Parts: sequence; C-alpha cells; structure tokens
Amino acid sequence: MNERERLVAVLEGGTPDRTPWYGDLSWWHTAHCEAGDLPDEYARGDRGYLKMHADAGVGIYLYAPMLWTQAYDASVTETVTVAGTATISTLSTPVGRVRSVTAGLPGSATSAIVEHYVKVPDDLHVMQYAWTHRTVAPNYAAFRSCDDLWGDQGMACALAPIATTALQTLMTRWAGVETTVRLWAYAREDLERTIGVVQEADDAVFDLICAGPGVNSAGTISSPVLTIATRGRIWTSTPITPSAASSATSAPVNSVPAGRASALCAMSSPTC
Repeated sequence: MNERERLVAVLEGGTPDRTPWYGDLSWWHTAHCEAGDLPDEYARGDRGYLKMHADAGVGIYLYAPMLWTQAYDASVTETVTVAGTATISTLSTPVGRVRSVTAGLPGSATSAIVEHYVKVPDDLHVMQYAWTHRTVAPNYAAFRSCDDLWGDQGMACALAPIATTALQTLMTRWAGVETTVRLWAYAREDLERTIGVVQEADDAVFDLICAGPGVNSAGTISSPVLTIATRGRIWTSTPITPSAASSATSAPVNSVPAGRASALCAMSSPTC
C-alpha cells in the first residue's frame, strides 16, 4: 500500500499494511532553504519538497494551497514593507489606518507579531471596515493541482483559517490578548460589534471550504473547536477528480470517497 491508501484505509475503518506516518516537515524544509544548506534535489520548489518526503518515507499533507483566496476592495489599501527582519503591514481605510509589525526570529525560521493592528477602541472601526470590504473566491484548481502532484505519497490537507473564531482572530492576530481584554472591559459594545462582523465575513470562507474538495471529518478526527467554528455545518465527502468535481454529491457523515480524496483536518485534534 502507498501512503495515501494507508490513510484512506484508516479513515474508512479498515486496516492498512502498516501505520500511516504523516509528518509536518515544512518548518524544517523552510529553515534549511533559508540557511542555504538543503540539497538541490530537495530545494527545487514543490517537486523538491515532495521528493524530500518520499525519500524520508513520510506521508505529505502540509501545506497545500488554501481552498480560497481573499482580497480587499479598492477602498482598502494594504501596504507591506520589510525592514531588516521585520515585516510592517499597514491598512488604510476611509475611517482610519492601522499598523501591524511581525518580527522574524533568526535561527528558528519563525516569526512573531510584536505590534498588533488594534491598539485603541477607534482601531476597531478600521478593523470592521476592512473585514466588511474583504472578498473571498474559490481556489479549488490550485488545491487539486497540488494534490495531484503529491499523488500516492500523501493527501493534501484543506485547512481552515488559522483563527477559526472571531475572538481567536482578535486575540492571536489583530489585537493580542491584553488589548482584547481591555477592550472587553472598556469598549465592550464596539468589541462585540467587531466580533459579529468578523464572524459574518468568515462565514463566506467556511462556505467555500464546505463546498470544496474535502473529506468529511465531523465527529471523528475534529476537535470541538472545529465543530463550533463551522457553526453547525458538516463537510461532505467529494472525490477530488475533476470529473467528479462538477457533479459532487453529499455522502453520509463520516464516510470517505473511494479513490483519490483530500483530507480535511482544519484546526483538528492531534489525532489528525
């Protein structure tokens, strides 16, 4: 059996010839690419990344293209500049401007937000404007292309937004924990309004994920966070082949389509 067949066998309740081993080698790959000490055969784009997994005997599942793309309309200007190891992002809107700074951490191939967009209550108005003027579109073709490339070596994982609830979005990306708590105490009405705006805007993203090429994981490998974030939705199991994409039908809960399927593990428990 190959790596894809082993994982599908487990999801279908069968017994593979051995335990599937899927590892996230993305950080290691990125770190060594940046260091310039990765062999050429592994550093050459998507195919090199795939070959590294295959040679290591590791199933590949991260990171396929997201199932959606997003962009602001013309009334929102996003400016991104790089200064040393820092990336500065500025959002300019008719109701104000906010800035976020992400600092790269040398030697670890990671980064951390050191300045959040939202610092004072008025910044929430800018955040609300930006989120209501954001559009999303399906990105299924890019996802399928990646899954086809990975083939029998693994299964592309369709991820949800990093923060799957509006409160998570504020705490981890836009305001930080301390500022969010202060806003809850002193600008609660504006904060609650912002949470509603973000939740409504993200509904469109989850609609695209639900309609996209994914394996239903509800109730099996998904944590309660995922269930809550989907607001009652259940993913349907649809084959990832182009012919099936045009005539996909819903499958029973917890079922997995035969043949080529893509794993949906967004924000799931460690068992994924």
